[in-house]
Amino acid sequence: MLFAELTDKNNFFRKKYVENLINRFINASLTMENIDDDLANTIQALNIFYQTEALELALSQEEDTLRNPIDQCTELKELIKIVSGEEFDGFRPTRAIVEGSNIQRTSPKKIQQDLYYMYDNYNNFTPYTNEVDEIYLKEAQLHIRLLHIHPFQDGNGRVSRIILIRNLLHQNKIPCVITKEVKKEYCNYIENSDEIGLAKLFERLSEKEFQTMICLYNELDKKGLLKENKMTPDQQEKYNNIIGKKETKPKEKGTLRNIEDIISIFKYGKVLNNKKIITQKNCRHKVIYDIESNDYAVYFEDTKMMIIRIENDPRLYMVKQTVNGIEFYIDQDKKYPNEFEYEINNNKTKETETGYVKKYF
Repeated sequence: MLFAELTDKNNFFRKKYVENLINRFINASLTMENIDDDLANTIQALNIFYQTEALELALSQEEDTLRNPIDQCTELKELIKIVSGEEFDGFRPTRAIVEGSNIQRTSPKKIQQDLYYMYDNYNNFTPYTNEVDEIYLKEAQLHIRLLHIHPFQDGNGRVSRIILIRNLLHQNKIPCVITKEVKKEYCNYIENSDEIGLAKLFERLSEKEFQTMICLYNELDKKGLLKENKMTPDQQEKYNNIIGKKETKPKEKGTLRNIEDIISIFKYGKVLNNKKIITQKNCRHKVIYDIESNDYAVYFEDTKMMIIRIENDPRLYMVKQTVNGIEFYIDQDKKYPNEFEYEINNNKTKETETGYVKKYF
């Protein structure tokens, strides 16, 4: 996922994004079921409240707490209890009839068994096509099967869409909001058990959601509210006053901590008009020193790889030349350039005697 902040539940961007997502999900869910005619109505207000509570509960679940079909079925019961305002707290006791559908829903006696098999297949999912991303395919299969089982007297669609959003986020995928505009297509895929078609719809809606994420991220970034604290001097001063922090002069970014300078050094062996950098050529590698920060790097000409050592940081920073261009790694984990730059500027300060990097020099 491009927005690594979404994996941290305490991250400011994630909190704001989830708030926005919940609001749009509730609105879309109501319009999908044609119950948005009077949002000031008390019943509608409660519907909104119940769905908000259910989605917040689902998003608060830790991924490793839902390890088996029994726990997953228990979660279903918890969600329907909240969504229905405690009107229902278990599976339906009677035959289900879904208007406009020819699918025969599971009989009440077999609901528990079918749900168990459904989750067992989900937990052991094996992709059978390369036509679509396997995670979206996996979620489409679960979504269709859950709606065909139709375990509750009411609220099946709402619960299934809540689970869809939560599952995608847990798997570091962009979630998707199903709106009234795609309702006909969405329902046709479910009616015809078209897992590939539904997976492609999920993927398409996720791409649309990604644009919403970018807009929100940029808006928060402009206001200096993100973790990177890209604040103007005035914003920084106001922020410092709020938290009672004394004004300090911003620390200048070291040459080997600036992504543009790193790329310049990697490509050309130098940064133009920079007197802080000293380069030494040794056989088939170069050593680059930043005399102000004590950071240094080694560029290996044979393998077209550069290892960067940041003062007081035990992590291994690597830049590699591949057929696809320049790639960035921290402790062997591939990073986006902006993630790499953020981490290298928010380095760990604890010194270690046997850090990863020191083995290379």
